[in-house]
Amino acid sequence: MGNQTYGMGIYRFGNELRSDGRRRERLPGGHVVVVRQGRRSSFRGKIRAWSEASAKRLAFIAANADLLFKSHVTLTYRAAQEAWETAGDRNRRFVRRCKSDLHRFLRALRAELGEYLWVREFQERGVVHFHVLCEHELAESRAAEAWARASGQFSDEAVLRHGVKVDPIQSQRGARHYLAKYIGKEKQKELPAGVDGAGRWWGRSRGLHLMKLEDIVWLDRDDMFRRPAQLRIVRALRGYIERRFRRRYRGGAFLDFGGTLSAKLAEMARRLREFYGWSPSLVERLEQSGWEVIEEGVGDGHASASVEDPAASAGEAAEGAGEEAGSNGRGAQQADLWPAA
Repeated sequence: MGNQTYGMGIYRFGNELRSDGRRRERLPGGHVVVVRQGRRSSFRGKIRAWSEASAKRLAFIAANADLLFKSHVTLTYRAAQEAWETAGDRNRRFVRRCKSDLHRFLRALRAELGEYLWVREFQERGVVHFHVLCEHELAESRAAEAWARASGQFSDEAVLRHGVKVDPIQSQRGARHYLAKYIGKEKQKELPAGVDGAGRWWGRSRGLHLMKLEDIVWLDRDDMFRRPAQLRIVRALRGYIERRFRRRYRGGAFLDFGGTLSAKLAEMARRLREFYGWSPSLVERLEQSGWEVIEEGVGDGHASASVEDPAASAGEAAEGAGEEAGSNGRGAQQADLWPAA
């Protein structure tokens, strides 16, 4: 579910609810009012620690990745300490360069890896290493050469022999549990000596999609057009989840590794859709009324959707009169879309 939408996404092994940031407060007289919460800042400061929220998000994506992982790749540095530096200096040196080295490795083997999910950890001596789950089978010799070149260690025979380990994945469930649980050990997420920030702890390829059973969007902030049928469905499903867990559920994601609850929610969503119907989006309403959706700015690489009035040629003639009357000359078409009650 996109960041610009409010609603519920039902996945194969979990559920995600994106609320609109409102909360209800009961006034002294008994009346209930809805209070909209302020938006959080989008500014992201230096990431200094492995957070529980990040671990939960990683577990959710690992469980619901819509592909079969075939290889588990471990990348390490030999990380020899130079005579002129302390252990803290060495750790800072490798932490600063590790992300660039990883991205060079991933770009070099993009076609051979397929889609992937990576996690960073620290060894006991403070040196960075990466775990990568990828879609394709990968030859260890090929990965070792690519990692040695990407990390600037090609002249080191020890790195070519021991810097990379590739294990075939036998169990999908085991691999996903491993990534979400074992790799998420707190001990290996502690920053080593000399390092005060390490950036992102994990990431995925852009083409890695999640197994989504149902996507119920009741409001898209791009058009701010409310869809009442979808809102009723989301409220009904949220109520069921609250009764099931006996706690309030106002937003966030949770895992369902067995998939039983997810399958039940998806079936309930389909039945609720038959009962409540399905409200069209703003663009769909406009298309149903004869308006045409066009793409703007395609030539300059900034495409955006807009709508064009089918009666534009006639509207141009009436536009002047509309301006004199204090309207834009399109009130008739808009009145047909949203008739007065």
